[in-house]
Amino acid sequence: MTQTPSSPQPIAWALLSPHSEGYRLINASKSFMAYLGMEVIQVAGKDLWELLKDDAYAPLRTQLRNVLAHPDQSSQTFLNWPKFSAHFELTPCATPQGIYLILKDISSNFGQDQIQQGRQIILQNWARHWSALVLILDIPGLIVSSVEHLPGEFLWLQPSTMVGRSLFDLFGDVIGNKAQSLLEQSQASGDVIEPQTVTIDHANVKLFSLLSVFAISPERAIMVLAKSPADLMEMQQLKASKELAETLNRSKSFFLANIGHDLRTPLNAILGFAELMAEPGDAVKDPEKVIEYAGFIHESGANLLKIINDVIDLSRIETGRYDMRDGPVDLNSQIRTVQKQHEQQLTKKKIELELLLAAIPILRADVRAIKQILTNLLSNAVKFSPIGSKVTVQTEIDEGFCINLVVRDRGAGMNAQQIRRALIPYAQFDTSLHRKQGGTGLGLPLIRALVDLHHAKLKIKSDPNTGTEFRIIFPAERNIVAAQ
Repeated sequence: MTQTPSSPQPIAWALLSPHSEGYRLINASKSFMAYLGMEVIQVAGKDLWELLKDDAYAPLRTQLRNVLAHPDQSSQTFLNWPKFSAHFELTPCATPQGIYLILKDISSNFGQDQIQQGRQIILQNWARHWSALVLILDIPGLIVSSVEHLPGEFLWLQPSTMVGRSLFDLFGDVIGNKAQSLLEQSQASGDVIEPQTVTIDHANVKLFSLLSVFAISPERAIMVLAKSPADLMEMQQLKASKELAETLNRSKSFFLANIGHDLRTPLNAILGFAELMAEPGDAVKDPEKVIEYAGFIHESGANLLKIINDVIDLSRIETGRYDMRDGPVDLNSQIRTVQKQHEQQLTKKKIELELLLAAIPILRADVRAIKQILTNLLSNAVKFSPIGSKVTVQTEIDEGFCINLVVRDRGAGMNAQQIRRALIPYAQFDTSLHRKQGGTGLGLPLIRALVDLHHAKLKIKSDPNTGTEFRIIFPAERNIVAAQ
C-alpha cells in the first residue's frame, strides 16, 4: 500500500440515490473521484456496486455497505482504495435529494494515542490471559518499531535485537506472510482478525503459538504472538510434574538414607531379647521375664512387618500390580480387632480409645486393605497424640447411604501445607515431625492409595494444636447387607 496521493482533499463527498438493487452515484466531489481513480462524468448515474465490482474493490464494497446500512451514524474505519489505504470518518446523511456520504480523512490524527489505545486493547484482552509477545510494527515492510511485552516463553528474543528488523527476518517467511495476510484483513475490516496457529522453531523445540495483527493506523499495526491458555496449562502441568518428581526423588533419598534405622531398631530388639532368652541363667527360668521378652519380640516383629508391608504394598499400587480381592467386610468387627492389636501402645501412652460404632451395612471391600487402613490410621493417631489424651474411632451412615469411617485425635495437628506434604510418598523423612516421632512417611500415602482403589474419598480436617480428623467415605454401591 502507498501513502495517500496529494491531490485528494481531507474531506470528500458523494451523492447516492437508493434503488432496488443498491445505490446510483449521482454526483461526487473531485477528491472522492480521485480516491476511486475515476472521473465523475464517466460514472454519473451508474450503480455504485457495479462501479466497484472489480476484485480490487472487494474490501471497500464491504465497508461501504456496512456504513450505508446505518444512515446518520458516523463511524471510523480503514478504507482500502485502489492505490492507498487511509483512516476515515464516514457519515451518511439522508436528504430529499438522496444520501450524501461524507468522508473525512483523519489519518493525521492517528499517532501515539492510537498506538496506546491499541496497546491497551491487546494487553487487556489478550496478554492478561495469555503469555503474549506484543510488538508495534511499521506497516511498510512489517518493521518492528517497539517491543511492548516480552514474556518468558520468548526470552531468547532481545528487544535491542528486534527493533528495526522485519517479521520476515525475525520469524521467517511463513509467519511473515501470515502476518501480512492478517494485516490486510484487519485493514479491510477495521477490527482484530481471528488469530491463526503458527509454529516457531527454536533450539530444536517447536512452540505452538497464536498470531494476530491489528491495524491501528495507515502506518502502524500491533502484532501479538501468544501462547494459548491450553498451552500454558500444559506447560504449568509439566512444570508441576517436574517439581513433584524432584520432590519425590529428594524424599526417596531421605527414605533410603533413614529407613535403615527403622529396620535395624526392631531387628536389634528381636535379636537382643532372643539372645537373652537363649542364654542360660535365672532370667530364662522366670516365666514373667520370658513372657515379657516374648512380648517385646512380638511387638518388634509386628513393627518390622508393618514397615515391609507398607513399602511392598505402595510399590504394588504405584505399578498397578496390587491384587484387589473384594469380599464382605464387617467394618465394626475389624475396628475391634485393630483396637486389640494397639492395646499395648494405648496403655503405654495412657490414651483413651473411644469407639462410636453405628449399625452399618456389611462393606464390599478388600479385607486386607481395610485392615491396613485401620492399622495405619490408629497407629498415626496414637503416635501423634499427647500422653493422657483421647482418640475416637467412629462409623456412621450419611444421607447418601455411604458408610463413613472417622478417626479423630487431639494431637499437634497440621496446617494445609503439612497435609499436602504428608500425602506425598516418602516425604515424611524430610520433616522435623519424623525426627520427633519416627515413621517411614508411607502411612498416609498408602491410606490414600488404598482408599482410591475402593473408589472412596479421603477427607482430612486438621488445625495446628487442635488435632486431626480423617474421614473415609465409601460409595453406597459398596454396601451389601445390614449388620445384625
